[in-house]
Amino acid sequence: MFDKSADLHWHNNMHLYSGGCIHHSMEMWKILLICLLMLPAFFALNYLVVVYMARSRREREMRVERFVGDSVGRDYRAHRFVTRRYRPRRR
Repeated sequence: MFDKSADLHWHNNMHLYSGGCIHHSMEMWKILLICLLMLPAFFALNYLVVVYMARSRREREMRVERFVGDSVGRDYRAHRFVTRRYRPRRR
């Protein structure tokens, strides 16, 4: 008539309904404290990532500009540019 396994299960979950909840709220404060302490580290890491990405983008743009400038310089020295202006045909 009396089921010991049901009683044991109720007893194990009793901390959820009794004063054991205070323990969980203290754990929540520890988690919040850790998150607040990690916030400056996150901002510092984010700053470093943004600086790295900006530097790599700037270097990539400089490489493209240098390549285009060298290509135009080669074409200019080889006289490959069309020097006459475009004129529409006469009617």
